[in-house]
Amino acid sequence: MLYSQEQYNEKFLLKIRNCVISLKKDHVLKKWLEEISQSQKISNQDASAIELLDQVLNSPFNLITDLNVKKEVIKLISEIPQNTSIEKLVSSYLYLLIGNITQSDKIIKSIISETPREFFKFKNEKNSIFHKQGALYLERIFEKLRKHPADRLTFGLFIEYLKSYSNSPSLLSLIESNEVDGINNRIFLKYSEQIAPDFLSYLKLKNERQDTFQNLIKKKKYDFNFFAYWLVPFSDLDIPFNLEYVQDLKKMSHGDFIWFNLLISDEKTADFYIKNSGVGLDKNRTELRSQLNNESDFMLILFRLIQLGDIDKTIVDAILKFKKSE
Repeated sequence: MLYSQEQYNEKFLLKIRNCVISLKKDHVLKKWLEEISQSQKISNQDASAIELLDQVLNSPFNLITDLNVKKEVIKLISEIPQNTSIEKLVSSYLYLLIGNITQSDKIIKSIISETPREFFKFKNEKNSIFHKQGALYLERIFEKLRKHPADRLTFGLFIEYLKSYSNSPSLLSLIESNEVDGINNRIFLKYSEQIAPDFLSYLKLKNERQDTFQNLIKKKKYDFNFFAYWLVPFSDLDIPFNLEYVQDLKKMSHGDFIWFNLLISDEKTADFYIKNSGVGLDKNRTELRSQLNNESDFMLILFRLIQLGDIDKTIVDAILKFKKSE
């Protein structure tokens, strides 16, 4: 009551500033203060987009009837870059609001048609206000997508997709509160398979017993991409690689080295590959380390290096660098 809080806070901050000025340029405290002091300017266009997004995301209605607002939303949709899944969900929701249910479902279908590898790739979208606002209102977007009176089959499959391939506690909690009623009775219908054929094939195989599963694998030849990107890393069943896949694995070791490493991470598969391909795995650790600057696959690389017990100061520094870029 006797002293101005603002004045004394300011004096304290000035003392900190004066203390930091004398520090070396690469001192962690100085670098941190310089980073947080950088102001991020928002353009007038972005400010307008944020204002409109806030307005429609907080709307209690399922359909926009005001023609002027509808035109603004259509223009806004055209500006969303569609680089991340959150941006796509924002677009899908906005299409619902203007009454274009087909396009809304089409966007969600495109998400669940992606392999989990692509879906969960880290994408640094710091400059996307649509991604930021979408993340801020994600719970609201899920709720609105679930409660919309139109057929929610495609969104229900999207929820099942996330349940199958995610282990994030916060995301699983969000999923649990937005499951679509009756989806289990419709999930294996012919029409559902047309929406997401690879994902539905995975669900069918995942729920089979080990012996039944082995018979299904023998009877039906699944292509290597399905086997490698949809099934093997996400199933608790014992899935043997057959000889037909050896050449595909060799190609993958050049085209998608990170995922190849994940597939051969268990000793049984690694031995099978070395024996039948004639190619050793001696240089894997060196190659993995050389790709630590690959942001989109960083967590996969880190996971594999930890599995191999290959941790040192270089890895710790790479983690700190990655965290800073998030």
